[in-house]
Amino acid sequence: MKLRSGVLAGLILLGLAGPQVHAAEDYPARQLAFLDSLPAQMRSSMLNDLVAGNRLEAPWLSGAVAAMAGESNLGAPVSATLYAAVKPYLNGAPA
Repeated sequence: MKLRSGVLAGLILLGLAGPQVHAAEDYPARQLAFLDSLPAQMRSSMLNDLVAGNRLEAPWLSGAVAAMAGESNLGAPVSATLYAAVKPYLNGAPA
């Protein structure tokens, strides 16, 4: 459920991005349905990178959603929490 909340926050912000972003009206519903269809054991590429000690793309994903939400006076607590949790590992595993 928290993943759905984070994705939904990103999709809402996509709608606020302005006319330069063109998405079908049913895009959010299709994306959430896709997430629901994924197998429970599936891991994201960022989790694979975290486990391997590689650099993370979090600043451009959950970090960007949290920043855009703040700039729009909206809340994106799931994205902000996820970004804060992985921030110490952005450049790979700490030495």
